[in-house]
Amino acid sequence: MDVLWERSALKHVANVRTPTMMVHGENDNDVPIAEAEQYYIERCAMSESTAIMVRYPREGHRRA
Repeated sequence: MDVLWERSALKHVANVRTPTMMVHGENDNDVPIAEAEQYYIERCAMSESTAIMVRYPREGHRRA
């Protein structure tokens, strides 16, 4: 668990200083949308945070 926490984006969210936009498909089977929501909630809780989240219904995981 310690290794996973060290690599977790949530552990380092307080260090983020750039505006962030998360784009997530609601039917993503690779990355649960709850993980993006957790990150977004933490970003919004930070003072002076600029974060938005875009959710696409009926969309899955897209690879660039």
